[in-house]
Amino acid sequence: LRVTNGSVVILDKKLPQIIGEVKTGYIGVDGNSLLDIKSRVFKQRSNIASNGIVIVYVQISALGKLSIDPVIKGPGLFDSELDQDIIYYLTERLATNLKKNLPAYVKKEAKSKKIILKEQAVIADVIADLKMLLSQSINKNPHIEVFVSSF
Repeated sequence: LRVTNGSVVILDKKLPQIIGEVKTGYIGVDGNSLLDIKSRVFKQRSNIASNGIVIVYVQISALGKLSIDPVIKGPGLFDSELDQDIIYYLTERLATNLKKNLPAYVKKEAKSKKIILKEQAVIADVIADLKMLLSQSINKNPHIEVFVSSF
């Protein structure tokens, strides 16, 4: 019996045989799971290991305005004590851009006057701004996660 990488074999004392074939490749262990090493999860982890991660929290009021300045965290990228100046700079720039762009992302329903927020547009705007600002200021391209809450 000639077995190659990817062969599915029934092991039988009398007559072992190849019954099929499976796609093969490199896999990685992720906790209790096995994942393709080209998976999105491993690509993100590789980017985070090289460039860090930035987490941004944006809070929008019921009136469609920025409630507070964005909160920016960069574990492993920024030192909360030593990098206060860059965090302040990023926060101020993001807040300014959001205040300017928010009207385009907010729509009022005619009947109920309820505010509808285009959350994905806000997230995309924050990510684009941060990518540019971080590239210019610290020459890094970290993974960026943005959380928007509105009420």
